[in-house]
Amino acid sequence: MVLIYLGGAAGVLAFLLAFCLARSLRRVALLLVLGLCLLGLWLAVVYVASPSSERPTGCSDCGVYFGRWIDATAIFVAVIANGLACIIGVLAGSTIRALTKRTARAS
Repeated sequence: MVLIYLGGAAGVLAFLLAFCLARSLRRVALLLVLGLCLLGLWLAVVYVASPSSERPTGCSDCGVYFGRWIDATAIFVAVIANGLACIIGVLAGSTIRALTKRTARAS
């Protein structure tokens, strides 16, 4: 589970998408923006799913943020890790695609 929450799945998916689809700088930028939008969507889903009435049991670090009980530190660590993994995955995938395409042309 740690691999999923701390960017493993996001990095692998971003790498594969960039390797398959990133034919131009515009597509690389589009994949980066898509990744950031998905992070924002995930953050909104976590916020809406968190309880608003009373403190959840077993959550000693939870606090009230905008009327919801959330563990902000854990959520932002996960968001930052997934964001970095997405950016690194897109850049690595598009770079490898460009390098393999360049060597294929040279042969």
